[in-house]
Amino acid sequence: MVFKRILTAAVGIPVVVYIVAFCGTAVFFLFILAVLLAGLWEFFKMALPAASLATVGLGLVLGAAVLAGAYHDADVTMLACRSMLPAACALSFAVLFWYHMGRRSAQLRDASMIVMAQFCGIMYVAFLGSYLVLLRGRPDGVMLIFLLVLVAWAGDSGAFAFGSWMGRHRLSTRISPKKTIEGALGGLACGVLTAVAFKLFLLQNLPLGHCLMIGVGLNVMNQFGDLSESFIKRSCAVKDSGRIFPGHGGVLDRIDSLLFAAPFLYYYAGRALPV
Repeated sequence: MVFKRILTAAVGIPVVVYIVAFCGTAVFFLFILAVLLAGLWEFFKMALPAASLATVGLGLVLGAAVLAGAYHDADVTMLACRSMLPAACALSFAVLFWYHMGRRSAQLRDASMIVMAQFCGIMYVAFLGSYLVLLRGRPDGVMLIFLLVLVAWAGDSGAFAFGSWMGRHRLSTRISPKKTIEGALGGLACGVLTAVAFKLFLLQNLPLGHCLMIGVGLNVMNQFGDLSESFIKRSCAVKDSGRIFPGHGGVLDRIDSLLFAAPFLYYYAGRALPV
């Protein structure tokens, strides 16, 4: 298992670094589109295991529309036209209702539950994930994406190390019995230290106070995102969201900590690092 995790990381990390650092916004968008649609597929398979291919396909199309709205809004030269993302979200909600109300073969209660599950998945994976595209569209987007990923990685590694070493008090026995308060605090410390190191070497125009706030905020959002996906998996009685990454599980298992952290960093950077 450990060998599989190391091998997957050794292959995946250079690919991600290359796409973020050396490819343009369009290529980055296509990469994020593929990743998030794979994650959305996993969500639908967990939450709606009996859903038809047409139902899942519609959810994926609407998720892609939400991400396309974010790609449009990521163009900082179109400040007066930044309205496609919320419009795409509203449209997806309307389309879901229109589609399922027109299916006379389904009971109304069943149809409404499917609508809510599909829209929840679109908001959880596509909408929250779309902030990765919005972050990358900023002039300092490459640095912010690396900051986001490095703080998440350091926090996860720190939480695992401190939890294994000195973890005694469970963080949430109902959702994730293996996580501990000591691990969470250790992850927080590692995330903040990583943010400070990033500021000293790569993002020197970021004030130290804002750097500390970003480090704390990102780590809190990372842990909340991890617990949120654990909650979804436990409620759906599955161990991993998928098996696409040997030793790591599915796409959602890899990006869950970024889904809430990306919006936080986007809006906080808008105040601390105005374009």
